[in-house]
Amino acid sequence: MIGIKADMAIMDCEGVCIRGGRSVFNDFQYRGRLTSEQKIKSAMKTYLATFIAFDVLMTNGHDHTKESLIDSQTS
Repeated sequence: MIGIKADMAIMDCEGVCIRGGRSVFNDFQYRGRLTSEQKIKSAMKTYLATFIAFDVLMTNGHDHTKESLIDSQTS
């Protein structure tokens, strides 16, 4: 796991639910529409949510969007 050593970071990310080893965004949307406390508690067990970060776009005001992924170093 890689940590980001910055006071502020902007990341390209999303929340998803994993089903059968695959990301299923519709399951995540389903969870977001729930309003019943009982259904929310049930969905916490059956639709496990995961946070996935794809890219670090900016750290401490430094724009990383023009850098290649391999060369980019956050500080």
